[in-house]
Amino acid sequence: EIPETPSEVIDAGAGGEEEVEERLLAREGIIDESNVLLTPTLEGAEGGEGANRLRSVEQALLLAVCVSVKKCGQGDEMTVWEMQPYVELAQAQINLRPAFENTADLLMARFERSRARTRERAMLRMERLVERFQSPLPPPQCRVRFISAVWFPPQLVLRKEWGECLIAMGLVGGAMTMFEELELWDNLVVCYRLLDKLAMALQLVKDRLDLFPLEPKLWCALGDLTKDECHYETAWRVSKGRHARAKRSLARGAAIKQDWEAAAKHWDAALAVNPLDADGWFACGYAEMKRGGHEREALHAFS
Repeated sequence: EIPETPSEVIDAGAGGEEEVEERLLAREGIIDESNVLLTPTLEGAEGGEGANRLRSVEQALLLAVCVSVKKCGQGDEMTVWEMQPYVELAQAQINLRPAFENTADLLMARFERSRARTRERAMLRMERLVERFQSPLPPPQCRVRFISAVWFPPQLVLRKEWGECLIAMGLVGGAMTMFEELELWDNLVVCYRLLDKLAMALQLVKDRLDLFPLEPKLWCALGDLTKDECHYETAWRVSKGRHARAKRSLARGAAIKQDWEAAAKHWDAALAVNPLDADGWFACGYAEMKRGGHEREALHAFS
């Protein structure tokens, strides 16, 4: 058990409950203007004594259990709600380490993104979280404490998620700036396509292919822009049969043309590379049924 230093414990009784509440709201930094409260609020009810004064080790265990719930869950909406009580208890702590605070804020932002009425609040929370890494405060010696005891993604992954959040809110221009800084060209091509700037997207893909001619993702992006299926075949060839996305695109194109035999073959090749694609198995079974005489293969795909 790691002892706490005197500077790590905040005396809540010295300033009264009102001072503690103001301190928590100041740390939250987000004014709740919606009618969806951060936590359930009951008039005349008082929380359990000591629930917001957990030690650092207990806070780390709390967030570890929360992440474990996510990894053991099925990734559906119920998993997010199962994680929520742990996140709320972590954010209710008076004295929260910077590493723990960042993790709790990220988990809360992901939870709020799943609800239509709190997406704007999630965007503000993500923006504050990204800007926090550009600030010199708190000092490094405070940030690194307990940093290995809690889960948190690298800054590159965090900023990419922030860009995806901007796209979900319709702020494609801000996401483009973010992706350009991070040199995430695939995401930048998606932004150009959303803005109907196909010529710029096509030029970007060609420029990247001049530098990386053996990149299958770029060939697939070129196929999406030009609607030419030969680029998907090139992507499959340069990847030496390991890029399932190329075969999925070919399968969808064959299904549109109602060439079910070719669609079934392409789905078989794609699923051999990535057998965990549930939608792919369903599409493969449907293609087997449509071409007729392959009920056994269709049953295998559906099961």
